[in-house]
Amino acid sequence: MQFESAEEQEAFLSKADHLHKWSGECQYENLLLDVLQNGVPSNDRTGVGTISLFGTRMEFDLSKAFPLITSKKVFLKGVIVFGLRRPRPLGWGGSKPSSFHRLL
Repeated sequence: MQFESAEEQEAFLSKADHLHKWSGECQYENLLLDVLQNGVPSNDRTGVGTISLFGTRMEFDLSKAFPLITSKKVFLKGVIVFGLRRPRPLGWGGSKPSSFHRLL
């Protein structure tokens, strides 16, 4: 990409850096770093263990972009099919009523 001046290049790089900071990829990387630095280790039945951090979240404006993580292997065909499926209401998929549904 060619720039007319150093100021134009600096403005472009500044805007690109700002956009990257709020991209899904950057939010995901920051969340991973936060979990590694501040997470609570716990044991599991496999003996491998996990690190968890309660109350974290990521927000995305889907009208502007789709937050596809490129630093992680993603089954692209599955993502596309998921996006094309018609929305379905969330509900209980099991055959037995859950304790939650008995309260309704």
